[in-house]
Amino acid sequence: MIASGYRVGVSTANGVASIYIYDKDGNPINPHDYISEKGNIWVYGVFSLN
Repeated sequence: MIASGYRVGVSTANGVASIYIYDKDGNPINPHDYISEKGNIWVYGVFSLN
């Protein structure tokens, strides 16, 4: 994604994790809107409020 001009990262805090993706113009994008023949975005894990 970086080679295509996207910025991707994660921010974490106590009980919260945020994944962010920005396009080459600095606009946030919805992961569902990211389409590429090189791959896709998916998140896997155990999520709990405890």
